[in-house]
Amino acid sequence: MLYKYWYYSLLNNFLNILGGKIGPVFGPYRYNSSFGCRAISITCQVSQPITLQDEVTCPYPTVHTMNGSKANKLGQFYAYYSGGGAFYPYPKGSMETKKIPDNYHQMNGIHSEEQTYSVESVRSDVNSDQEISSYLKLSPKENDVEVLCSFAEIKGEPAAIVKCNVGKGKAVLSSVHIEYDSQCLDSKSVYLKPVIDSLKSYDMEQNLMFKYMLKCLDVNVIY
Repeated sequence: MLYKYWYYSLLNNFLNILGGKIGPVFGPYRYNSSFGCRAISITCQVSQPITLQDEVTCPYPTVHTMNGSKANKLGQFYAYYSGGGAFYPYPKGSMETKKIPDNYHQMNGIHSEEQTYSVESVRSDVNSDQEISSYLKLSPKENDVEVLCSFAEIKGEPAAIVKCNVGKGKAVLSSVHIEYDSQCLDSKSVYLKPVIDSLKSYDMEQNLMFKYMLKCLDVNVIY
């Protein structure tokens, strides 16, 4: 109970710094169920390559740094999603949401009478697509907040994973379960099978990003 209180206090303090968090960005979502889970595409926004130890291999071309280690810059990759929201630089009350039907279940052979959808968030005083993109997407570093990854499939690519300073400490908040790769999920679940199929080719990318998130918190990572 104390942990839950600490988490929500941290979240509230963070959102006061940033603005707002709106979600789920893909729905419908059900607690304690895999019904609304998906594999969604996110874009890595880390400005510097992620440095790896020499013995770590990577599916991308590597760049050798001056100290002899290997570095890699991630692009877009799939991550496990289950009900998370997007982080915005404006308070939740100033945003309007719109559901966009996407037929996710039907496209993946899942029988469901409920319509799946993604959620776009807009402000009533902004009209053009160019203006929407400029205000939805946080700059790489804004108000002591750094965007690590963004939602590639949502208009404006709002933030999906963010890092910030909270008091004398640091925090990383993620709207996707980057810690779950394809091997962690139940292959017998009808809802998780298409997720696993999509994640299989991106286990390395998820692993790299998760280690980078820990590195942001000054956690020593054994590769």
